[in-house]
Amino acid sequence: MILTIGDSFTYGAELNNREQDAWPYLLGRELDFGVYNLAVPGGSNDRMFRVTIDRVVQNNYELVICAWTEPSRLDLMFGGKELQITSASYHHHTRFPWIKQYYAEHYDVAHATQTWLAKVLALQDLLKQRRQKYVFVSMDGHWDDYHYKNIGLQHMADAVDKEHYLGWPHEGFTHWQDGCPLGPNGHPLELGHQRIADKIYEHIRNKQWFS
Repeated sequence: MILTIGDSFTYGAELNNREQDAWPYLLGRELDFGVYNLAVPGGSNDRMFRVTIDRVVQNNYELVICAWTEPSRLDLMFGGKELQITSASYHHHTRFPWIKQYYAEHYDVAHATQTWLAKVLALQDLLKQRRQKYVFVSMDGHWDDYHYKNIGLQHMADAVDKEHYLGWPHEGFTHWQDGCPLGPNGHPLELGHQRIADKIYEHIRNKQWFS
């Protein structure tokens, strides 16, 4: 079984048949594994960190893939349900006015990036400790070394295991699907998901994890 966790790009938003054509299911067919896809639209890195740990301490998987997103998103609960907040979630901004104020007056990109990098490092160490095969990927490429150095986080960026973080730090889904058709809301369609699945499959094949 493959466990995949991410945001709308991993969930398969805007696909006609996401459980057929989203990249986790395409990859699962290539590897002949079932897929447990826990991605949600708008999913935050905090949620990915929380849910991945919750699952891997209970179960063993052939492979865990965590598809990180941009670090500004929030993982909240409201009325007993998950509430994933992005800086562009304007319907949430209207419903909860404090969110707009938070992004306008209190959000700090360096702090958010440091928090996210801490989760990447903690999760990679936990997965290694449990001898769990894993791959990290990104929805989009992250900053180059100059930016991490400029905000005082180069030491954390250097500690990311590049052997397990495909495309680190410059590439992500938006690069691998470049030139493919997109849905009205900017999500990859079938060809884009196939490109993403092919890229991850190539990485896994090169590691010779599965015969």
